[in-house]
Amino acid sequence: MNNLLLIDGTALVFRGFYAIPPLKSSNQTPTNAVLGFFNILIQLLKQEQPEYFAICFDRGEITHRKQEYTEYKANRSKAPDELYQQIVIVQELLQKANLNYLDSPGYEADDIIATLCKAPNMFKKIYSSDFDLMQLINESTIVLKPSKGPKKYDEYDTERFIEKYQIQPAQVADYKGLSGDSSDNLPGVPGVGPKTAVKLIHEYKNLESIINNAENIKGALGKKIQDNKHLAELSKKLATLDSNVPNVEVSTLDCNNINYQELILGFQELELNTLPAKLMSLKKLLDQNIVIENQQSLF
Repeated sequence: MNNLLLIDGTALVFRGFYAIPPLKSSNQTPTNAVLGFFNILIQLLKQEQPEYFAICFDRGEITHRKQEYTEYKANRSKAPDELYQQIVIVQELLQKANLNYLDSPGYEADDIIATLCKAPNMFKKIYSSDFDLMQLINESTIVLKPSKGPKKYDEYDTERFIEKYQIQPAQVADYKGLSGDSSDNLPGVPGVGPKTAVKLIHEYKNLESIINNAENIKGALGKKIQDNKHLAELSKKLATLDSNVPNVEVSTLDCNNINYQELILGFQELELNTLPAKLMSLKKLLDQNIVIENQQSLF
């Protein structure tokens, strides 16, 4: 079974930006996020050695979630201009080098990842710290959550997820429908916190069943659920990933067409002089794997 590595590219640029102190080239182009991004990306690809991978990004246009709920993510503070400038630089480098860059108008990176997770006969690994993506965990999908450990990430399969969060991965949207999400500005049911949400999910399994049984839930809790049914349903809908992003094909996401020279030229222009050697080390490893795959395909 082939491995498909799915990377939340937008989040990775943010991680790179805050991992490395401010850095600029001689022409004053900020480069710390670019350096941090490619340091992590190269290390991740070397460790995982996937047959297929995708680096997925959000776009600037209004998404279908924002159209439905104008307050979606409205509480987030604006990131520094130097960060946004480097997101563009990273995206341009990835596209020039054929490094399996993906985005889609009206959709978030999470939706693209959810769509690719439907690919049959592949074991999927998602690199992200986004709790929303945990809903995709199943027998053929795990999440690699960035950490400070030796591997630089922790692996979350179904068992580990249940142990930590006390719900099933498929119940993440139900959980957010009840408790909301401050990072995405999802309201949930006012007054229902994480512990209460988990308790209700244990008893009723999903949000729809909880709402249908709200009149049987004693005290103020049942009334809160009845009075805020619309907020709960909206929050669950917004938290549910869309796995039907159009024009997303996993067959185009192999490692065969990476333009390493284009990437090196970009690194040199930005004066990121430590990256070319790391990139060529990755090329050697991936090229060896491609030769082995081609040999195996002959038998």
